Amino acid sequence: MFKTDDRVIQICLFLTGLIFMLYAGMMAFNTGAFLDRYPTFDNDATNRFFVVWFGLNNIMFLAGIYYMGYKGLDKGYFVFLIPASILNIVWIVMSHQATGGENYTGLTMVSIGLLLTLIARYRSGMPFSWQKADTAWGTSDGLAKAGLYGLLILAGLYGLLILQVLVVIGYFVDPNSLMNNNPDLTVTTQGSHFALGLFFLSLCVILALVYQYYVGFSGVLISMGQVWQTIFMSIVLANVITSQGDMSQGDPLVALGITLGFILNTTVFFRLQKSF
Repeated sequence: MFKTDDRVIQICLFLTGLIFMLYAGMMAFNTGAFLDRYPTFDNDATNRFFVVWFGLNNIMFLAGIYYMGYKGLDKGYFVFLIPASILNIVWIVMSHQATGGENYTGLTMVSIGLLLTLIARYRSGMPFSWQKADTAWGTSDGLAKAGLYGLLILAGLYGLLILQVLVVIGYFVDPNSLMNNNPDLTVTTQGSHFALGLFFLSLCVILALVYQYYVGFSGVLISMGQVWQTIFMSIVLANVITSQGDMSQGDPLVALGITLGFILNTTVFFRLQKSF
């Protein structure tokens, strides 16, 4: 498992995967019960929307564990996940400050997951330096490379923004853009904090793409992106079907971004998967 005989690495990543599986199940498929655990969180449409989104993100993290279980350890996974876990802890602590502290279970579990990931990364023996590839993205495939450049631009969509260069500026200009543009959502303090969490995630996605631009594409990161894009593309298609042609519901701009991201990531995945 993970193409290593180091039992500590195997156990650490296995337990990390269990944590992702636990939160993916609770947040994405038992949202009401998850929200009921927190007395200051309203069980409204806005909070349910964001909790499901965060739960589906955990499926993406879990997909990376499964990938490495079969293919072996990949430094790209740690480049993405360690900053994401650190920012998640910061995000939870900020929530504690706003509510007086009630999500100690989440803080503990994320901290344990980060510790397990750090142990696995340290014991892997992989160098911490980034070795520059001979070509951008580490491939001479022009079509796949165009897709990776596109994903770098669209990475801001993880934070509900369109262009990478506008991620930071756009968030501070209108941190509630998703709620303002979606008639089914209401701007709330809790919703704004969830939007901050997605913004943090977008920064980690951009870091992962810059890493691939410098050292070469990463099979685990591209595969994780494909899982995420496929899930959210399925949601977009389901919403289009159930809306019966009424495009006034939801956020067409986010739907367009997800669609373009799916096309680009799928192009990259199938052009490069033979090299994973």
